[in-house]
Amino acid sequence: MQPSEFISEMGEFKVIFRKLLSSRSLKDFNLSDRQTIALQFVTENERITTQEYKAKFGITERQARHDLSEMVKNQLLARVGRTTGSYYRLSEDFRRQDTFLGSRRFGARPTFFRI
Repeated sequence: MQPSEFISEMGEFKVIFRKLLSSRSLKDFNLSDRQTIALQFVTENERITTQEYKAKFGITERQARHDLSEMVKNQLLARVGRTTGSYYRLSEDFRRQDTFLGSRRFGARPTFFRI
């Protein structure tokens, strides 16, 4: 599970509680079951490699790269590195979309506490 975020900016303190991804929140992306499970994995473990994806689902490297590339194209994942040793993590755009990550905040909007 992703840890909560604690942010202090300009005399204000903000806490964002996050929960795991749900397949319901991802329906607009038309992801396969493999891709949904992989996103859950990345949410919990912060990254996944092509080899991990391939081994986890028992598929070819070509299919693994295709699935992961599709998630990059949809701006769900970002590839880090270009050659051996590269991995995928949640994209910055996807992380910022609290509706997809299921962020819970105090009330409907972030609650700020003055320090």
